Amino acid sequence: MDTRESMALDGLWRFSPDPQGDGERRGFATPEFSVQRWREVLVPSVFEAGCPDLDYYQGICWYRRNFQLPAEWRDRRIVLRFEAVNYRAKVWLNGVLVGESRDGFLPIEFDVRQTADCGGDNVLAVAVDNRHYPGDVPGMHVGWRGYGGILRETSIYTTDPCFLDALTIYGTPCRKGGQVACRVRVVNTRRTPVKGALEVMIHDTLGYSVTVLGAHGLRLAPGEAREVAVDGALKDVMEWSPAAPVLYRAVAQFTEGLEAVDTVDTRFGLRCIEVTPEGLRLNGQPLFLTGFNRHEDSPRAAMAVDLDTARRDLERMKEAGANYVRLCHYPHHPGELDLCDELGLLVFGEIPLYFWNDVEEGRRTNAEREATAARQLAGMIARDINHPSLIFWSVSNETHENEAEVVATNAALIRRAKALDPSRLCVHVSSHWATSPHFEEDDVICVNGYPSIDWETPGSSVVGAEGRAAAVWRQQLAALHACYPDKPILITEFGYPSFAGTFDHVFGEDAHARVIADEFTAFDASYCCGATIWCWADHPWPTGRFLGGLTVSPFGVVSRERRPLAAFHTAAALFRTRQGLEPPPTAAWPGPQSIIMLRPDMDNLPAPNFPPGYGIRHMAVGDIGLWTDIERDAEPKMWITDDMFFLEFGDDLKAIAGRCFIITDPRGRGIGTISAWYHRNFHGEDWGRIHWVAVRPAEQGKGLGKAALAYALHALAQWHDRAFLETSIERLPAIRLYLNAGFRPDLTFPEQREAWQTLNEQLNHPALTEALAEKITT
Repeated sequence: MDTRESMALDGLWRFSPDPQGDGERRGFATPEFSVQRWREVLVPSVFEAGCPDLDYYQGICWYRRNFQLPAEWRDRRIVLRFEAVNYRAKVWLNGVLVGESRDGFLPIEFDVRQTADCGGDNVLAVAVDNRHYPGDVPGMHVGWRGYGGILRETSIYTTDPCFLDALTIYGTPCRKGGQVACRVRVVNTRRTPVKGALEVMIHDTLGYSVTVLGAHGLRLAPGEAREVAVDGALKDVMEWSPAAPVLYRAVAQFTEGLEAVDTVDTRFGLRCIEVTPEGLRLNGQPLFLTGFNRHEDSPRAAMAVDLDTARRDLERMKEAGANYVRLCHYPHHPGELDLCDELGLLVFGEIPLYFWNDVEEGRRTNAEREATAARQLAGMIARDINHPSLIFWSVSNETHENEAEVVATNAALIRRAKALDPSRLCVHVSSHWATSPHFEEDDVICVNGYPSIDWETPGSSVVGAEGRAAAVWRQQLAALHACYPDKPILITEFGYPSFAGTFDHVFGEDAHARVIADEFTAFDASYCCGATIWCWADHPWPTGRFLGGLTVSPFGVVSRERRPLAAFHTAAALFRTRQGLEPPPTAAWPGPQSIIMLRPDMDNLPAPNFPPGYGIRHMAVGDIGLWTDIERDAEPKMWITDDMFFLEFGDDLKAIAGRCFIITDPRGRGIGTISAWYHRNFHGEDWGRIHWVAVRPAEQGKGLGKAALAYALHALAQWHDRAFLETSIERLPAIRLYLNAGFRPDLTFPEQREAWQTLNEQLNHPALTEALAEKITT
């Protein structure tokens, strides 16, 4: 047997709400209780995935599943692990309560060697409670939607009773290479003493050995746990930075004689973050942070793990000139940190001690809340300490620092973070800094501010979109700097809301972009070390609390479906310029393999004549899966993701019924799609758009595309007096179809002319020849 074996417990579980909280009394956790009539749900997921009627539900839900364990696991240590359950959890195995947790967003483990049935059937039951309790972290006031559920992966694994409990690596670059300090916790739960050796092997990205460090002659008595330190120098190694995110792997192995007892491994990087009188420095070089706040949310998975969306988000941030991301306001999935390590994005990590004030929660829970926060802080640091991208530990966000107990707790938590990890910067984030600044313990001053918004007025109005907000920032930051002249200031939140696809009003996309550009100008003082936009994407938040009762926070520079808004393009230009990068291309669309075609009027539209038996119908939201299947069938060269429809149309789902269509065969089956969509700012104006034309290969050649295009043009003519479309230069039959339907080439982009001339050599279409000649003449 390998030193460690693991079994995933994700997949299909049984699920039931427990609104009265009497499931434990009724025996939900006992193996004898029948769950045959419980609903099925794929885990990881939120409550709503198990029962859509639970939208915004706060209470208890139960999860059950059966699994088998190998008989060979007997006499070994067996551990049940949850990457995150939100918020409280009680866990039973085979009817025995094996443990509880009050710490959402962090992993929980239970030693179940005495409870698990190796070689037999096991019944796992979990009661999850997402209500808020005084003394918890987060407590009674939360600024994001508190989804309940088993949000991240679940597994069970086995080790020898003598095992390695933790491997911590501190990697520091130096002139001749680097230094590593390895800390390995060895635990002996055997009934007999253990004598062995510990080796830590360092490998580069190609797997070649860099060095081997070791400690020999280790003796552990029964029940003893010991932290073993092994340090050493590394030659010919590279430092980690956003420009060059070089990673190394450390493999720790404990051996007894010639036999490997246990092995753990981790990635790490060599980097140094420090505060100097001139500001932040990374590996000795000046550092100005530009980035976004990101919540753990996606339309597909809500708050459950979705690393595909996370990767796309982080890659787009980097392309937009960001060199860091604040993972607000709780420990995110460790896979996101892995991505930041690989992509070269610095990270701001945080526990969910949010908006704490004694008025709402009462002083009687202060001690409990501080203990919970300290436990979560230690858990986050222990889990994430080896990620080189992570440079800040944050102990709270927007707590009420006009109250002495809150100030004292923030200070105590920062001191605790520094004791647990002296290699990083330790801070808290303040929204009371202008009136009650308390940053004596902080390495960097972190502040949030929204001077362009009047939070007290229903509907919220602009108070400074034309330069006033920047002046407020400058005045208040200068006063704060005078109080702490030796500490740099990081703006951890600034931003503004907008409603996607709307313009020329107080919360239009154009106003959002103007505020971002205006306020960013205020952060050029020498003592400012960075600026963080609130936020990356629109996301759900508590109902009825903010901006007139909106259920989705509209502060994202991209929509919840990840469509870029005007503020995104503004932020990208600002960030890239500040980091000395080339500005984003202004004419990046269409891409090198795409062309744009225009129909300047909607006159003389062709008639939508379908072959006998074939037709077209309006699409419904329930057809999204069908749409995706048709697109995949029709577009073998194009990567059609599960969320592609939402990326293209998700900002206006109500328009689907009028603008999206399914082509049907004589049996009524969906065989094609077409959309009569819109673009509110194409060439600076409002245009109709023929979008996503596709027909299954088996049905092509029957004139369905021609008929569907005519139908969609007639639909567009109800709302628009002109239309455009984008297509690939490789789709010659489709281009001929569009030319026959009255579309002409868009020659706005000079680089498109050569593509169109090449296409005309293949198509030899009179309308295209005429359009190219007219453009040359004019």
